[in-house]
Amino acid sequence: MGEIVTLTLQEMIHAAQVGVMRRAHGLNGAFNKYKYNEEEPWEVEIVACQAELALAKYFNLHWSGVVPFVRDVGDILDARSIRQPHHRLLIHDDDPNDTPFVLVLRVDKSKMDFDLRGWVFARDGKLKKYEQEYQPGRPCYYVDNEVLHPITRLQPWIDSSRKLLKT
Repeated sequence: MGEIVTLTLQEMIHAAQVGVMRRAHGLNGAFNKYKYNEEEPWEVEIVACQAELALAKYFNLHWSGVVPFVRDVGDILDARSIRQPHHRLLIHDDDPNDTPFVLVLRVDKSKMDFDLRGWVFARDGKLKKYEQEYQPGRPCYYVDNEVLHPITRLQPWIDSSRKLLKT
């Protein structure tokens, strides 16, 4: 277990509205080539937005939720949401190597808690031993939870990135 972030009711509603908007845009193929093969695509997008907002809240970073965007959170981090604790961090070949990817678990459908389970740079997750096919013809990397860095170790990198963005 990582760090727990509790969203307020207003934050949950805001993120859900953004998720619905993203899903509607995705219906016409506007963005996000990796989603929508799930059984519950609307829920997947809503939970993804809530996870991004939880990550932004934890690090006090900006989250607009609008598309297109550079990175999910603060233009420097990407969040990958999961709905089951045994799920792993998923990284794609075209994910930028120098970007931290954070695994975020929605703890319980009936609660507003999100568990920031850990993170890796994409380059560290793109190892042959993690490679699998997410869908036919679309390889990706499933990074084991045990190798994720604690979320608390990401703050120094964020601080140095903020300094670089200001210059």
